[in-house]
Amino acid sequence: MDKKPSLSLQTQLIISAVVAIVFLAAVVERSAINTVFIILASLLGTFVLDIEYPLYAYLFEPEKGFSKNFKNYIKDKDYKGALKYVFYNRGDVVDKSLNSALFQIIFAVLTILVAYTSTSRIVTALVFSVFANSIFKMWEHYFNGQTDEWFWALKNKPDKKGVIVYSAALILVLVVSFLIV
Repeated sequence: MDKKPSLSLQTQLIISAVVAIVFLAAVVERSAINTVFIILASLLGTFVLDIEYPLYAYLFEPEKGFSKNFKNYIKDKDYKGALKYVFYNRGDVVDKSLNSALFQIIFAVLTILVAYTSTSRIVTALVFSVFANSIFKMWEHYFNGQTDEWFWALKNKPDKKGVIVYSAALILVLVVSFLIV
């Protein structure tokens, strides 16, 4: 049995948990209820980028092979199988909107904006978690040799050094956002 899908999900959950811990340390939340909601929002951030696949299957391209197979898993209530199917066949979904550099750049700006302006710590934790998970997903694409898929919206795809510089800039945005809060 291949452990790759579960390891990826576990890594994303760990990233979200770290975001929650660092966020709670930065804001020093006193309310136990708000602390629970901040943790839940951070964990929810793990799954936001994966909403793209059900949207693709049910709204954007319902007649494609990927969509039909995904819907069959859901119809059979085989949710674990559906998750594995998405993990192994996500390359069949081209021009992804949420799992791309274009979305990531927009979300980097949103992350800083939310850090500056949001009065809701729960929303801020969710945004930080989504952004941190998008960085992980980009690295996942990089290590799988699929950077062209991640940077599909750019005319000139970055080389290895460009991806490293881009990653460093994203991490800097995340760190600065934590400092702003």
